[in-house]
Amino acid sequence: VDLRTVPYQQADGEGVPVYRVAALHSGVVVESQTEPVRFRLDGVVTWTLAPKTRVRVRSVSAPHEIVLERGSVFAEVKPQLGSDELNETFAVIAGTSRVAVHGTVFSVQRDGDRVIVEVTRGAVSVGPVAARGPTTGRLLVGPARAAFTTEQGRLAADQSLPVAHALAGADLA
Repeated sequence: VDLRTVPYQQADGEGVPVYRVAALHSGVVVESQTEPVRFRLDGVVTWTLAPKTRVRVRSVSAPHEIVLERGSVFAEVKPQLGSDELNETFAVIAGTSRVAVHGTVFSVQRDGDRVIVEVTRGAVSVGPVAARGPTTGRLLVGPARAAFTTEQGRLAADQSLPVAHALAGADLA
């Protein structure tokens, strides 16, 4: 997508444009160049692509889903209150892994067949890409960092890593 055609607003005090997810549609590819690119779905999530990252929007509606084809994405998901159910509001698909959240701050990095997930605050579910519905697999509760691979549709590797907090200071509100 040509970002010049996507509505945006200035971020608070940072001067970085925040593009509106609602202006995108399923199948759109977004690629950052030398600078991070930030998107917001009001009341749900703000996600930022690191430089040289490529994602494809899978769904704009709930749950909002993006497919991480290359690079890394950092997201801040607002908890959805008022429901007894754990409704997934945002998911990142990376290779054969799906990282789904309900309200948290986390990042997902694609490194070949490995997916590195870091949870700064909250919890995420990491499992294989499956049919529509809740992600089942490993629950990571922040602060935590782990690497995952999948084989034949099953979570095959889970290696805990030191928490880097490289993105923890990012202000995405």
